[in-house]
Amino acid sequence: TDSINGRGGIYQVGETLRKRLSDMGVNAILDKTSHNPHDVNAYNRSRRTATKLLKQGAVGLIDVHRDAVPADVYGTKVNNEKVTKVKLVVGKQNPHMSSNLEFAKKIKAHLDKEHPGLSAGIFMGKGSYNQDLSPRAILVEVGSHTNSKEQAKNGVKLFAEAVPDVFGVEDEGKGDATPLVNVSA
Repeated sequence: TDSINGRGGIYQVGETLRKRLSDMGVNAILDKTSHNPHDVNAYNRSRRTATKLLKQGAVGLIDVHRDAVPADVYGTKVNNEKVTKVKLVVGKQNPHMSSNLEFAKKIKAHLDKEHPGLSAGIFMGKGSYNQDLSPRAILVEVGSHTNSKEQAKNGVKLFAEAVPDVFGVEDEGKGDATPLVNVSA
């Protein structure tokens, strides 16, 4: 279906990520601030939100998207469950590009080890995607808009398992830091 402003399926995928992280003891924030319209200034608008949350103590940024390609590009099975693959996107136009890429490689290595077939690889994009704000910032494509929302939720749950280890987040009861889950729809 078409995107529903402020209520689209990407928010539900983001909520699934937040809930799975919370279930694992990670204090994750799902920010639903609208940065519409989807134009060249969308990342300028989302930058204010990301900056605000980093000032509140977030240790990193996860910007959740769904790609615009045919379903078969991302559809897969992991542990006999239908899921969408997760593609990691790193922006080439930011001063943290090298550290963001190393961060993406750590995430991919974790996914490849724990959930073979879940990773759709690392894509180097033209923009900065606000990744210049943190060396631990990543844009994730959780499947495509043509994959089912349930498959995207299944995929993002598996992706979430990499977050505590890769972000270096301790259990909530032991003085955790706060990773930010920033959803763009």
